[in-house]
Amino acid sequence: MGANGVKIEKREIASLGELHALLAETRALRADIVAKMAGGDEASASDADSLENVQKSLEEIATHDGRPVLDIALGGSLGIDLDHEIGELKKDIFFLRYDEDPFLVLLATQNQGFYAEVNTVEHALDGKQFNVWLTSLDGTVVPPCLHSNVSGQSAYSALWMTRFARALTQTSVVITPPPGHEVDALGSQDFELEDDFAFLEQSHRLDLSSGPLLTSGCSPGDLVLVRTGMYNCPETWAVFVTTDPGLEEEVRALCPNVVIASSPDVFVAALNQLALKA
Repeated sequence: MGANGVKIEKREIASLGELHALLAETRALRADIVAKMAGGDEASASDADSLENVQKSLEEIATHDGRPVLDIALGGSLGIDLDHEIGELKKDIFFLRYDEDPFLVLLATQNQGFYAEVNTVEHALDGKQFNVWLTSLDGTVVPPCLHSNVSGQSAYSALWMTRFARALTQTSVVITPPPGHEVDALGSQDFELEDDFAFLEQSHRLDLSSGPLLTSGCSPGDLVLVRTGMYNCPETWAVFVTTDPGLEEEVRALCPNVVIASSPDVFVAALNQLALKA
């Protein structure tokens, strides 16, 4: 059981409301796990058991043509894709039950060229203490997911981000999809991309003119982060998670210090390696 008494039992899920309630509990549990581990404590066996109960609850949702189907409030039913949620739960469970080195081996089996890419990102950012880190969330540090605002970030990913933010940044700002505006595990404020960065800088006392700055994203919409960094400080680095050559070209046209990662797992693993060396 988590330090805040968060424990999740296996249950039947028949409606979208029940799914969201379960995922909200999962988010609270993950936050509890990250808080404990970032503070130097170990996650308990019951934490992994609770996540396993969530996994089983999702896997046993009734299906139609192989797709989970849930009742919705206004009547009728809705087919949903829970592959991402289940996959991230499996990774979190493995992460909690085993040491981090075996977990990295698992990630390497899921990401071709994993270790080489992690080393490339690590080498590009090595030795730097960043004044501000501006990053998007979905697709950059976590795989994009319809339910990520409800279930929260995977525990391993949030922990690795937290370690990096505490060790190697003065301020970290995570930009999330709407509804946003919540304090996350980094102690950073979430913002929507269309928010005014001038307001952001003033209201949160961000000194974007003092480098080095780190920006990271995964989509054309995230290029505003790089533009903002370069406009304020030439000592800006950009990490983009993409396999799109066109987007890579756009990023490189904006910033001279660019490194590309093919997946969020590559990026957060590199951040963790940097934090552990700091």
